[in-house]
Amino acid sequence: MTTTITPLEGPRVCRQPFPRAGNATRLCTCFRAGEVLGLLAGVGRGEILIEVYCRPQQQQQQQLTSGPIALMDLFHDHAPHVPAVAFTPMQLPGLARVIGIRRDRKLQILHIEPCSVDYIRTVAAVYS
Repeated sequence: MTTTITPLEGPRVCRQPFPRAGNATRLCTCFRAGEVLGLLAGVGRGEILIEVYCRPQQQQQQQLTSGPIALMDLFHDHAPHVPAVAFTPMQLPGLARVIGIRRDRKLQILHIEPCSVDYIRTVAAVYS
C-alpha cells in the first residue's frame, strides 16, 4: 500500500533540492514578475535558485515546449514578463510553480509543476 503525502502534511526537512545546489546557493521565493526580474538583474555572488509562482504565456500552455518561455505575473497579463528558458520539452500548466536558476539574466527552468490558487495562498501565508 502506497501512502501519498501532500506538500502540506507533516514536518518538512529542507535539503539540497537539486544535485548542483551547493552551500553557497540561495533559494528565493517570488510571487510577482517584478521580484524575479530584480533577482535576474542583480549582481549577487553565488547561484540563486528561484522558486516562482506564475502563469506561462497563454499560447504556450497545454503543449510540450522547450526553448524560450515567457512567464507572466499571477495578477495581470501585461508586461513585465519573466524571460525563461527550458532545455527539455515540458507541458506548461495554467498556474505553475517553477524552479529555476539564474543564468545570463534569464531563468533557466529546472522543474515546473501545476499548482492551485489555494496552494499559492498557503505558501504566501507562510512568508507573510
